[in-house]
Amino acid sequence: MDPSAPHLKPWPRGHYLAVLFGILLALLSWLGAAVWTLLHFRRTETPTLAGLVCVGVVLIVICLPLAIARRRGLARARGLNGSNEEALAELRAGRYEEAAALLNALVLSARYAPAMHALYLHNLGMAWLHLGHLGAARTLMERALASGWLSVPVLRHVLPAVHVGRALALGLEGDLAGARAVLDALAPTLPEARKPMTMLAGAVIAVRGGGSVRFDEEALHRAEASLMPSHIRALRLLEAFSRGRPERSAYREGAGSDPVDAIGIHPGELDFLGAAWPELRAFLNARGLVTGESAG
Repeated sequence: MDPSAPHLKPWPRGHYLAVLFGILLALLSWLGAAVWTLLHFRRTETPTLAGLVCVGVVLIVICLPLAIARRRGLARARGLNGSNEEALAELRAGRYEEAAALLNALVLSARYAPAMHALYLHNLGMAWLHLGHLGAARTLMERALASGWLSVPVLRHVLPAVHVGRALALGLEGDLAGARAVLDALAPTLPEARKPMTMLAGAVIAVRGGGSVRFDEEALHRAEASLMPSHIRALRLLEAFSRGRPERSAYREGAGSDPVDAIGIHPGELDFLGAAWPELRAFLNARGLVTGESAG
């Protein structure tokens, strides 16, 4: 995955607003010239019809393309939003390659809708993360964040997810201090109902730092509203991995059974956890849960 592709570089909000301001000044200058022409015709006692026609032509030239662009933009936005929901459904279903392909096309299509481009860029980053491309994924998330577009009121609700995604990528890469700093800064801003969204990133930090985690069924049930199904299974996996001995796991099904067997992990869906974490990759591989190039 190459984050240097041109369509993966968002248009910063400040630059966009500066260009928009320049266009507005040009339109106002054009309209001012038309008004001046109308007043000039009046002073010379020339029939004002010519001036009115001039102003009308200017208004049509300005407003008609804007109206057409707005109509086409709304239709395009509806189509893009539908495709984004489809991509997120693929991501939640564990079909990461399909989600990444859809989101890459969305990012390419939304280059002239910078706010939506930033949103889709973050979503593509999440898809890349689940494919194990941790550094490239984090780059996309940080670009989306730095663009400033995710701070606009309509997208502000996405900001916590971007920070959690960054923390998860940092933790999986082994930068535990960086990941912890992101979560610590985010925690005071989260309402109680959204706090479970940090559980997986927090568990990665704890377990990779040498600690252990344990989750009861009630906590996991609450987390279902904030986490993808694969992330719930990832929490259970991290518990089994961190506690070491099967008899200490809350997910053991019977004497002598491996607690991982009870989780219902689909082979390949949690490969991203071991992309830069050799011990966890070996743990997954020993249970036949790694697919593709990571196996073996």
